[in-house]
Amino acid sequence: RRGKAKPEKEWTEVDRLKAENRLLKAKLQNQEMEIAFAKKLVEIRNREVDKGTNSGQLKS
Repeated sequence: RRGKAKPEKEWTEVDRLKAENRLLKAKLQNQEMEIAFAKKLVEIRNREVDKGTNSGQLKS
């Protein structure tokens, strides 16, 4: 059985919980990446807006 996964019907409760935990961790990591991406996108858009509004003004 080296390198082969057990069929799901042979999984113990521990195996099921480990698999569920692994899936939940992956889902959480994906959500964190999406949030970080959205924040970065907002930051970039805000930077572009600031460039457009400050182009005619002098900095003091």
